[in-house]
Amino acid sequence: MIGHLRLRMGAAVATILVMLAVSVTACQATLTKSVSVKQTPAPTPTPTATLTPCPAVANWPVKLVTADVLTVVTQYYSAKHLTPITIYKNQEMVLDVKEQSAGVHSCQNPGGPNGGYVGAVPLTATAAVMVYVKHEPYPAMPISSNFVTLAQIPGTGWTVVAESTGP
Repeated sequence: MIGHLRLRMGAAVATILVMLAVSVTACQATLTKSVSVKQTPAPTPTPTATLTPCPAVANWPVKLVTADVLTVVTQYYSAKHLTPITIYKNQEMVLDVKEQSAGVHSCQNPGGPNGGYVGAVPLTATAAVMVYVKHEPYPAMPISSNFVTLAQIPGTGWTVVAESTGP
């Protein structure tokens, strides 16, 4: 009985492969008859000279964390039951809103290859900062520190727009 099933399965697979080959051949014939295929040039890579340098964290201005930012970050982690928190050196890094705007940004690493990063700051923000926060570990994983990006939105105030393990 098992040998009989194997033969039937083998025949079924062979039939499906033949049908697939016939279908692909028919599609190719239809395509060449009905559509003139135009060659689209491959996109040209962005020349290195036109890319802006990647942001260097070491060059970001640093200032003492403001009470408003501390309050928002504390509330953010309190809602996740990950308090108490501490902000490293009680400092915030001041971000360039346009440079850190939401989306993917291509850039040139100093002395290295092209790079990129993802920004999270809405262009409507009037200011943005990043803080390094130490907190209670997440229950599912032993991560107990993160970089938190906040944006100051008109009419809303400071809000957390990103949390990540790296700046």
